[in-house]
Amino acid sequence: MTNTTFTVEELLRLPVMQDAKVVAGFQGTVNEVRCVDIMEIPDVRGWLRQGEFVLTTGYSFRGNPQGLSAIIEEMHKVGGAAVGFKPKRFLQATPPDAIALSNQYGIPLIEIPPHIPYIEITQPIMERILNTQLAMMRKVYDIHSRFVNLLATKRGQELLNVLGQLLGCEAALLTSSGEVQIRTAGFSVEDVKTIRNICVDNMVLAHVALTRLLGAADVFESMCLDQVVGLLSLELTARDAGLVHSKRAREEFLTELLTGALNMEGILVQRANQLEFPRGASRVVMIIEPLDGAGGDSVQTDMVQWINQSERNRFVAAPLGEHVAVLYAFSDAPTVQQHRAAVQVAHELRRKLEEQFHAPVRVAIGEARQQLRELRNSYDEARRTLDVSKKVRPDQRVVHWTDFYVEDMMLAIGAHPTLRRLYATLIAPIYQYDVENGTDLLHTLDVYLKYGGNTKQVAAELFIHRNSVHYRLERIQDLLGGDLNNPEMLFRLNLSLRAWKLGLGRG
Repeated sequence: MTNTTFTVEELLRLPVMQDAKVVAGFQGTVNEVRCVDIMEIPDVRGWLRQGEFVLTTGYSFRGNPQGLSAIIEEMHKVGGAAVGFKPKRFLQATPPDAIALSNQYGIPLIEIPPHIPYIEITQPIMERILNTQLAMMRKVYDIHSRFVNLLATKRGQELLNVLGQLLGCEAALLTSSGEVQIRTAGFSVEDVKTIRNICVDNMVLAHVALTRLLGAADVFESMCLDQVVGLLSLELTARDAGLVHSKRAREEFLTELLTGALNMEGILVQRANQLEFPRGASRVVMIIEPLDGAGGDSVQTDMVQWINQSERNRFVAAPLGEHVAVLYAFSDAPTVQQHRAAVQVAHELRRKLEEQFHAPVRVAIGEARQQLRELRNSYDEARRTLDVSKKVRPDQRVVHWTDFYVEDMMLAIGAHPTLRRLYATLIAPIYQYDVENGTDLLHTLDVYLKYGGNTKQVAAELFIHRNSVHYRLERIQDLLGGDLNNPEMLFRLNLSLRAWKLGLGRG
């Protein structure tokens, strides 16, 4: 794997490191450097990572010369790359124990001139690390394109030969029962060290066998193997045309997308095209929930079947838990138009489902995504939107993720003490008054905030005279001792009322 790893030896060739000196652990200069960090804490357990180059002044263990040895011990446990330290500031001399451990574990101990700022060291190192990773990804992309071309032209034997060359071993494709289908010239079953299953729908269809072991350091080789396994799973799936184009395959693939079981975009796109998924520049996930448990599991199953049959060219649907997940694709359109189109399509789909099944439903929509592997995020947004909408807007049948940014942020913050204070001063007085007097002031305030202070719209929604609205608002002002025309007061009321609906800050 030349040109795709950045080693300690190469790190020492950087101009900023020209005056640095390796004092121990010389054999570890071949260690790969994957990250760089500065450690100035006494106990580094749990903070170190594989391939890490750690910098320290020794300040945290200035009174404890064994501190440097402790760092080397922890570096050995996690597979660290090297330790750089500035001598003669807090460490007057390099501790002999640290030198011995460095030599024992092959973790280079590097003296760095005290006058060099850390930023001048970390910046070029990070640039080299990122450039190295970019080079590897470009190579992986080129190899992936080659693999796809070989598989598309039915050259499975050549694909295995290329895999064997890249991994430096022999390789073979085995049937599910272990029989050799195709193999490289020197392959022998007795020499097999690694077997990777090729699965479709949780069923093992075949195996890829290698005559070498792959370790944690074999990142590039593992990525090549993953690509071959993924492409062969597609090929084996495509052999059964009935399975590829069946409703069940479409539903299961959608479930895999939304639960995050697959990550390689190229493979996902190929499989989506084979299954005739709706195509577009971006896609969005919607969740449909029958209201009040209407029809139970049967109506959910019937809805999935109806969508996949009647609207096959526009949607893909699958049952997920208590909901129906639906995938919809957009043409190339600006984000604002996509939002409007998604809401319009959701209203249309809701109307058709309610007419077909005579059951009310609620539809929640996530944000659109361009890549298939990101659809799990759109699904998660739709689920959270559904949960929040039941508390905040229970009467709204179609809800979009962007409608609940504030609520989602508040749920992430949780029951903050400030929310409890806002509740005690702004919501509790109105709520208590309603309980004691049988009034509806809190709901009136909610509608007033909803329409931005337009009392005419408030009166229309509450089916009361406009004068009654003004009377209720005056009563609210008396209870709160504030002015509802004050923007700051309105903001605090809006925030605390939203938190109250979410069950936050109720004390």
